[in-house]
Amino acid sequence: SAAMVLGVSFVNGLGMLYAFAALAGALFLASTQMAATMIVNAWFHANRGTAMGVMQALGGLGGIAAGSLLPVVVQTGGWQLGFRTAAGIVAAIAVVAGLLVRSRPADAGLHPYGLETMPTDDVEEVVREDVVEEAHDAGMEPADALRSPRFAALVLGILLINLVNAIQQHFAPLMEGNGLDLTAAGSLISILAIGNVVATLLLGTLIDRWGALQTALLSMAL
Repeated sequence: SAAMVLGVSFVNGLGMLYAFAALAGALFLASTQMAATMIVNAWFHANRGTAMGVMQALGGLGGIAAGSLLPVVVQTGGWQLGFRTAAGIVAAIAVVAGLLVRSRPADAGLHPYGLETMPTDDVEEVVREDVVEEAHDAGMEPADALRSPRFAALVLGILLINLVNAIQQHFAPLMEGNGLDLTAAGSLISILAIGNVVATLLLGTLIDRWGALQTALLSMAL
């Protein structure tokens, strides 16, 4: 992901820009949202919504920092330096995450939050293994799930939501084109990120209280 962002800083044509941007987007999604969701689900058996909200809020803090830092870098050294700075930040975060984050609590000798502990360590280990095996055995086969109408509806819903959310990427040039300088536009992006932080924390808590579907419907209605 960092390499693809770095590659964008060397593009000299529209085709290269699209290629690097597509790869960067796919790899960034796999290494952030998808990976973080799997890790949170492994570490939390209770309050998963709140945990996801906190994780998303921390990502929003990164958006606040980027909205304040990158416009200054771009104004000072150009857009190429801005992408190279972003690539360096992504690479640094990846190194830190690789050193500190564990995919499963068992890798660190811990229990998932919310999982009832047993009297002895040996029994606890068996319980953890059974939980993991049951999680893998439950549900539909992957091939059947991919062909199901529910999966198609889920993909369509996510696509439509992202089509709406994608407008956020155009806020900075839109505001700059209407007379704001890049620093002011970056500040407004940071304010938007602050709103996202508050919303994700609130929605995560509501998911634990009301359920994911009810919270999602409320969020869409608002």
